[in-house]
Amino acid sequence: MKFIYALNETDKEELKAKGYRELFTCNIGKSKAYAFENIPHKIAKFSAEDKKRFLFTNLAHFNKGGNL
Repeated sequence: MKFIYALNETDKEELKAKGYRELFTCNIGKSKAYAFENIPHKIAKFSAEDKKRFLFTNLAHFNKGGNL
């Protein structure tokens, strides 16, 4: 499974508006992150500028305080 992490509330809401489903929240370093399933072939393509704002990975970050 591949993931997209939004690193702030504004980007989180943008992904939701594009139809992405939020999976969980977690902390990456000292920042709160919001994980979404990355299914670009089904929903939206990302511009080069978008790719700078979001974290794209195949790793899930789980830590104490996060939720599913």
